Amino acid sequence: MIHAADAVVIGAGAFGASIAFHLARRGQRVVVLERHAIASQTSPRAAGLTQQIRADAVMTHLAVRSVAKAEQFEAETGETLAFHQSGSLKLARTPEFADQIHDEVERGRGVRLDVRTVSAAEAHRLAPFVQAEAAVALWYCATDLYLEPGDLPRAYARAAERLGATVLPHTPAGAIGSRHGAVERVADEHGDIETPVVVDAAGAWARATDRTISRWTSAACRRISRSRTWRSISSLCASSPTRYARSFRCFRAPRSTSSAAVYQQ
Repeated sequence: MIHAADAVVIGAGAFGASIAFHLARRGQRVVVLERHAIASQTSPRAAGLTQQIRADAVMTHLAVRSVAKAEQFEAETGETLAFHQSGSLKLARTPEFADQIHDEVERGRGVRLDVRTVSAAEAHRLAPFVQAEAAVALWYCATDLYLEPGDLPRAYARAAERLGATVLPHTPAGAIGSRHGAVERVADEHGDIETPVVVDAAGAWARATDRTISRWTSAACRRISRSRTWRSISSLCASSPTRYARSFRCFRAPRSTSSAAVYQQ
């Protein structure tokens, strides 16, 4: 039975497993509580596709970083991650969307992506099932990839465990206790885990988990930027309010005035 941790992560999907790995790699004692089997809920139902050219520069940059993460995954974690870097095709069938194709090629080249316009014949050669005769513009991005989405959180969970994290499937989080507005412990079916940090990465069940948290803590949530990449928030200190990050929440006990290494994904 684990009685204490630097951080407790609720949920072992893509977000939770990734958070556990990155915290464990930084020397934190991490416990992951998962109500079901590891990576068995919404994460394996994603598409697993990585089109890197997006509607704006920020999302394009994040998608490029995602592909780089997949390419470097084994070197970073020691775990094998199977992926298929077959590239992708995008077709426009009207002049209106043809302009979008040419704009995306220009923006993709601006971030050094291997993207180019192709003919209907070349598209058919690259993907024989594509009948592109009616297309008025097409691009091909050679570095786009796809993977089995459930493989990612399972690999992150294994890597986190190898670094000393404790991953507990079929172990739902119960109450989250606080003292004087600071997170103090998480209760599961085996007892209490003392911790100053709780990360709600419960995915589709985050709201339900959050209702439990709200009854036990007085922490306030403040929205932060929607970023999927890991970076430290240099301005955040231990006395800062709890902050909301995309589909998970991180609750930190304000026990000191030193800088807090909190990460957003």
